[in-house]
Amino acid sequence: MADSTESMDYKFATSTTMHGVARVAENSRLSVRVIWIIVVLACIGVCVWQISLRFINYMEYNTNTEISINYPGRLEFPAVTFCNFNRYTYSLLNKYVNNSWNILLYLQLANTQQPVYHTEMLQHYGITLELLQRDLERKFPDGLDVENFTRAIGWQLNDFTLPLCQWRGHKCFPQNFTHTFTRFGNCYTFNGGDEYIDQRIPGAGHGLSVVLNIQQSEYTESLYGNIEAGIKFLVHPKEEPPQIGSQGYALHPGTRAFADIRQVRYISLEPPWGQCDNNAALDYFTSYSLSGCSLEYLKSLIYKDCGCRPLFIPGNEPVCSLNQSSTCVQQISAEWASNAPELPCTVPCNYTLYPTSLSYTTFPSTNVAEQFEILLDITLEDMRENYVYLDVYYSQIQYEQYKQTKAMTSSALLSDVGGQFGLFIGISVITFVEIIEYIA
Repeated sequence: MADSTESMDYKFATSTTMHGVARVAENSRLSVRVIWIIVVLACIGVCVWQISLRFINYMEYNTNTEISINYPGRLEFPAVTFCNFNRYTYSLLNKYVNNSWNILLYLQLANTQQPVYHTEMLQHYGITLELLQRDLERKFPDGLDVENFTRAIGWQLNDFTLPLCQWRGHKCFPQNFTHTFTRFGNCYTFNGGDEYIDQRIPGAGHGLSVVLNIQQSEYTESLYGNIEAGIKFLVHPKEEPPQIGSQGYALHPGTRAFADIRQVRYISLEPPWGQCDNNAALDYFTSYSLSGCSLEYLKSLIYKDCGCRPLFIPGNEPVCSLNQSSTCVQQISAEWASNAPELPCTVPCNYTLYPTSLSYTTFPSTNVAEQFEILLDITLEDMRENYVYLDVYYSQIQYEQYKQTKAMTSSALLSDVGGQFGLFIGISVITFVEIIEYIA
């Protein structure tokens, strides 16, 4: 029996495809056999060390970033949102409310973005929140519908405030813009619907061109509100809410601005390689985005304590009244500003950004101003004080793509491990079958 077992061991050692074992078994000289044993053991040790390094590298979940520039021939045009720094129009406010000063003060108090201004405003004007509330109840005994009231007395986009609009050289109209609420009140978005539009020829004049009238004579902002005059705009994906307060660009009147945009696409990996979540979803917005997630999280905090939502955050919850905005919402906003919590928001796995480069020139020139005065009865002083000319366009019909990839995939790990086995000790899948046969 012992001879039979020894014969099987010898047969396996001399016939296996694993390198070096046959040399150990067949060599009759002890010194040479010892050398081969050392070589085989050393190769096995190096092989195990190299394979362990491969597994450690794989378990670190490192990533690479592939950068590519693509030329599709046409590019989907993003959404462009415009807001006026003036939230409430003077003539419209007086049309709806007689002796509207207290109502205007209450509106500004409820919408201030700096909670520290809350007390300062009341002290500056020598009035209390209770007096403002009583005056509001006297003028609106059935309650003030903040949403419809803001929509009615805020900045209006019409033929007067939008005297020029062109898309790819063709005329566009106020009806081509969709209304949205932001911290600036009434704002208007071009290409905010479901329709697909694209730009095919690069350069100014082949995208969106608008002339906007900011109506400075209608401004009602105070020292504690928006102290600027002009337009704020933001280029953003259609499916994302415009965070125009934190990301928008400001334009002052008497300016022609050229907004050169680029399209940059990002593709990220899910854990453990990346941080994105392909299953992330929002309650109100159809597409997941960081801006939408942050708005919904803020809304949840406010709704939990105040039972309402701010006007600038879309949703199905009731809109906060002026009293709620001036008390409960202001308190939460102050806490948010001083001790902002960590947002429970993950990075979307696929998203697009539109970096914007701006250049400016004076608008209009003296010669053109004379022609405007003849054709439209608009003086140079009026143009410089109230009108903004903006071009939004792609300067090149191309997009950049940043794709996160695994530094080592499972197939690469398998190939690498197989290569180490083959290089140092000549083991392949066939060898493992031989070992199993021998053991069995």
